[in-house]
Amino acid sequence: ARTATDSHPELPGDRPTRIDAGATNDYAAADGTVWLADRGFNNGSVVARDAAGITGSRDPALFRTERSGMVDYTFAIPDGCYRVNLHLAETDPAIETAGQRLFNVDINGWLLSSVDILGEARRGHTAIVKSALIEVTRGVLTIRFMQRKGNAKLDALEIIPQPGQMPPPKSAPKM
Repeated sequence: ARTATDSHPELPGDRPTRIDAGATNDYAAADGTVWLADRGFNNGSVVARDAAGITGSRDPALFRTERSGMVDYTFAIPDGCYRVNLHLAETDPAIETAGQRLFNVDINGWLLSSVDILGEARRGHTAIVKSALIEVTRGVLTIRFMQRKGNAKLDALEIIPQPGQMPPPKSAPKM
């Protein structure tokens, strides 16, 4: 299996980078937006699911694949401020109630605590976006997944430069 443990993919700092988690090929959306094949991940497995019936997204096709149980995604990227968007939808038929899948995400020290996709979306096959404004100061962006209950998962990822912005103070990561 392909991993990013040996080297971190380099990303441009002057334009958005979009990644379709679990995908083996780049994908062009109907609006022309290009989503790159999965890269930068450390471990985890790919799960393919039927994206039919996905609501809450302009592009349900992004939810055909997911990466599950990964440790992190790491990228070499120029220093600066970025908005990181995690696209998520609960498509596992075994997850039927809120709290069955629960994980934390640490994005360069900014903590998204107790991510519960089904709890937030209120029903399966509904897309949500978890977003953080973060700062890169040493040329590396790391998105670390800490599983609390069930496997962490990701359907798609956006890294969008925010020139002239400063992120809010970070919360201390909690384990």
